[in-house]
Amino acid sequence: MKDNTYESMAKVGETVMNDTNFCGVIAVATACRVSFGKARAELKKQGRRDKKGSPLPYIERATKRLGYEAKLIASWGDKMPSTLNIAKAYPVGVYYVLMNSHIFTMVNGRINDWMKERIDTKGARARSRVYRVYQITQNKGD
Repeated sequence: MKDNTYESMAKVGETVMNDTNFCGVIAVATACRVSFGKARAELKKQGRRDKKGSPLPYIERATKRLGYEAKLIASWGDKMPSTLNIAKAYPVGVYYVLMNSHIFTMVNGRINDWMKERIDTKGARARSRVYRVYQITQNKGD
């Protein structure tokens, strides 16, 4: 795995694999430190169809099969924090951050996603609401 930036993986997804709606693929690739292709193949084994999003159960199973564990550490109802606040609240570690119809991975407070520029500059997306956070850890013995 050479480059796991959002930009490089999105380019592979769009141009090489002719895919779309792959935020879950990029999230798994980033969290599990694998290539876009390997994450995509694992999610496909879990039931993901090309050009379709990845339901959370597929992401959780793919993460586990790639040697990592996703543990729910925070969930909110009405008073959901913003993406900017999440980045500040979890400055160390690897996390899946779930929003309405979207997921991204945050590594040591840095977001690997198309919206990171807007979050970093405190734009409109900085106020997007988060409803769950999962901590990603490598399985013991892997």
